Amino acid sequence: MKPSEKPSPQQGRPHRAVTGRSAGPWAGLLTLMLTLMLTLTTALPGCGPGVGGTGTGESAAELVLFGASVASVCNAPLAGSLSCDTSATAIEPLAGTQPVRYLDAAQGANTLVDFKDNSVHLVATCQRLDFIGDWGVTSAQDQRYFGSVLVVGQITRMPATLLVQADPASLSGDLIAVLRDAQGKLLLGPLALKRAPAFLPAAPACPAHNH
Repeated sequence: MKPSEKPSPQQGRPHRAVTGRSAGPWAGLLTLMLTLMLTLTTALPGCGPGVGGTGTGESAAELVLFGASVASVCNAPLAGSLSCDTSATAIEPLAGTQPVRYLDAAQGANTLVDFKDNSVHLVATCQRLDFIGDWGVTSAQDQRYFGSVLVVGQITRMPATLLVQADPASLSGDLIAVLRDAQGKLLLGPLALKRAPAFLPAAPACPAHNH
């Protein structure tokens, strides 16, 4: 090239051919990472609309165990004590309740019951019980929450059911709940439940026999 000549835009640059190996050894690693991410994403369980709103997903096996099918709690007799949108239920058959919290009328915040969508989560601090379940109906029209409970001293959850009914003697939407294991043994209740205030009161001391 003569001194007076200027290099063209393509001159003075090393030419790199675009080939399948242009990314070097990183190409294989990147492909592997993307494949793993896609696999994990598709494997994660999702929450269906209005079903298992707490994201537990652990009650599906218990529903089958008890011969029950998932159903909308907003079509149940206790729906009037929850926070159901009847228009949503008409469109989506498995639509559930907005979050609603109840507490034990006797022990206050020591026993809390949270309703959301078609799921429930009961925590009884004094009795050291933790129940999660989904609303279901059996072929015999037995309606209740089917799920599992963790009992103090155990390391695994066991199948259990929570029967929740509107208190016929209440004018304020109070509920009555009974927790039983798969054999029908009473674990907790009957509990008189009332709607929890926005700010929970201090939990009283547990009775001596529960320690």
